[in-house]
Order: sequence, then C-alpha cells, then structure tokens
Amino acid sequence: MLDRYKKKGGFVQLLNLIETSGKQKQEQFLSLIGQESPVWEEAIRQKSLSLDKILSWDSSHLREIFSRLQPLTLATALHGMPKEKTDVVMSLMSVTDQRKIQQVLDESSPTPAEVGTCIMKIITETRGFIQGGIVKIEKIDVSLVIVENIEEQLSSQAVTRSLGAIGLPAADEAPPSSEPTSEARSEGRSDHSKEEVDFLKKKVNQLVGENASLKQELAILRGKLDQIKKIA
Repeated sequence: MLDRYKKKGGFVQLLNLIETSGKQKQEQFLSLIGQESPVWEEAIRQKSLSLDKILSWDSSHLREIFSRLQPLTLATALHGMPKEKTDVVMSLMSVTDQRKIQQVLDESSPTPAEVGTCIMKIITETRGFIQGGIVKIEKIDVSLVIVENIEEQLSSQAVTRSLGAIGLPAADEAPPSSEPTSEARSEGRSDHSKEEVDFLKKKVNQLVGENASLKQELAILRGKLDQIKKIA
C-alpha cells in the first residue's frame, strides 16, 4: 500500500486520504500501514488533523480558521459535541454568526453522515490553510510540521529500526568495543565493524526494495486473477 506514497509529496497525499475517511476506515488504513511500516503509521497518527485537535489550538489561530468557514458548516459539525467545545467556537464568532450557529443547533437535526461530512470539510480546509501558509502550523504545534523530504526520512528511520530489531547499530553509530587493548587495535576493529554494518545496512535496503517489488508484482497478479475469475 505504501509504495505509491513513498515518492515526494506522497506522505501528504496519504495524510489527506486518512484525514478525510471515517473513523472505522481510518483505523483500517492505519492497521494496513502499520503492518507494512510502523514508522509510517506513527508519523501519520502524529501529524493527522482531527476536529478535537484543531479545537485545542490557541484562540488566535482558531479565529483565523473559523473566519474562513461557513457558519452552517461549523454548526453542523458541532452537533452532538460537548457544550464546552461548542462554547469555544461560539466565543470566537461575531454576534451575527453566533446567532446563525445557535439557530442551526436548536432547529436542525443533521444525520451522522451530514455531521461527518462537515467535520471532514473543516479538516480539509484547515489542511489547505496550513499548506497555503495562512495558518502557521510551526507556531501552533511543531510536531505537526511536515518537512519537505519526510518520505526519505521515514524510509531511513524504517531501515534504522530494522537494524535495531536484529541487534545491529545504524551505520552512523559507533559499535561498542568488547576487548579494549591498544588504541590502534581498537580503531582497526571499529573500522572493520563499521564496514560490516555498512554492508548489512545496504543489504537491508536491497531487501526492502526487493520486498516492495515482490508486493507490486503480487498486486498485479492478483488483479489478473480477479479479471480471469470475472471472465470465467
């Protein structure tokens, strides 16, 4: 599943897909992602937006967001939410918009699907405000910042974690010396160990690539098998 998202910009595409899915689908997607790469799952969970997360932000940032949203969208999204969260939104709106929101809350009965659609719209537009620079996410929560080369960083972290899982240090880590004798002998052993670790790291990268290729080939074969079944 992750292969198509490992290119530049793929992380944000996947993030948008997760953020605009229902809760059940989100967990299904995240479970699949976690099976392929726990590193990617952790990053998606950390950086994804939710209405609860947005409502926890400082009022100055929320005002910037809510001033650009339709009051009807906000009011529908707030249906069924605790009063303290509704009060947060109301306190940031103009008197006119407060009346519109309260009227919708008092007189309408949106379906869960309608509420969910409005929540997703708020999340989608907020993500757009972040990408457009309208909302400075680094001033709100630095953990939500998405660096430009995040796909490469996650791949590197995944390899490092794989090396750790089999008891090997990453290539840029100095291996421990088990028998410290002379300085020259220790340096020689360290250089030799580092060469072995570098070789193993390259091997792991190669295996990760081969595994991705096999998954892609398997997906193609499954597609052909499904076509054959339909014809039969």
